[in-house]
Amino acid sequence: MKLRRFLALLAALALVLTLVACEKGGIPEPDYDNLPDDYEEEIEPTGSETASEPAPANEPAPASEPAPASEGNAPTPAATGKSEAICALAESLIGTTFRYGAVGPTEFDNSGFVYYCCKQNGVDLPRKTVDMASFGTAVSKSDVKRGDVLIFSNTVGGEAEFVGIYAGEGNFIACNNENSPTKKQSFTCDYWQERFITARRVG
Repeated sequence: MKLRRFLALLAALALVLTLVACEKGGIPEPDYDNLPDDYEEEIEPTGSETASEPAPANEPAPASEPAPASEGNAPTPAATGKSEAICALAESLIGTTFRYGAVGPTEFDNSGFVYYCCKQNGVDLPRKTVDMASFGTAVSKSDVKRGDVLIFSNTVGGEAEFVGIYAGEGNFIACNNENSPTKKQSFTCDYWQERFITARRVG
């Protein structure tokens, strides 16, 4: 009997020491503000939770919240006919390499890329960027649509030296240089906004 009381006393003492250690930080609480993305807390299911609960009947799924529109980026008017075909061809050529003087179909320089996309769709666009800047009909930045030709300078306030094809949603496609193949990039970023000269509707 005395041995049992002694063992019970030891067990109670061990429990007290464990609780004291927890209060003093012996078992740290997880930092919930810095958990990894794939962290999932493991919870031991109770008997009533072992079976998955059916979803409530007739309860509509929550609607996904639309992403906020980029500042200053109005919805793109729909392109039709040649303009859409020009843009679709430009999108299909993303990733093609740059080569000075090349006009396709597998390599381009900057103006050669836009020239090729227009030429393949029946638009007799000039070969030089400076001449492209006066071709077709001028449109404002707020009215650009897919397939419009965007003209930029390489420096703020410079002359027409760089060209791309507007692809909608605030982006355009251009073949940059030897280190940057044909790709989609942001038309709304400060860099290109500061160097923008004109937009031309050619289709």
